[in-house]
Amino acid sequence: MHDLLFTVPGDEFPFTASVVVHVDGSRHVVRRMVGGAVHEVECTAAEIDRVVDGALEALLAPAQVCRACGELSAGTYFEAVFERMHYVCFHFEYEHGDTDRDQTCEVPGCPV
Repeated sequence: MHDLLFTVPGDEFPFTASVVVHVDGSRHVVRRMVGGAVHEVECTAAEIDRVVDGALEALLAPAQVCRACGELSAGTYFEAVFERMHYVCFHFEYEHGDTDRDQTCEVPGCPV
């Protein structure tokens, strides 16, 4: 559909992000691509509306998507403080170090 609306057939898409839904029988996969990052969610027919809504919301509000895990976060203030990441994602990326993710590290407030 985007090909007909925005580009000449054969041209590159002018988008930096997209949502693609694959359906194969009872298996549904929602793939959100932002730049080079790909986030996939497998779901059932009963969950597809909720999953697609979440993916489309993430496209419309990219500043509110955690850049580590690709999930929506609580709000823009929350993300701005922690480099556009959930606190847990930020902690594991920058503070947890080489400590096993299943074990508490020495940083006060470690979420493990």
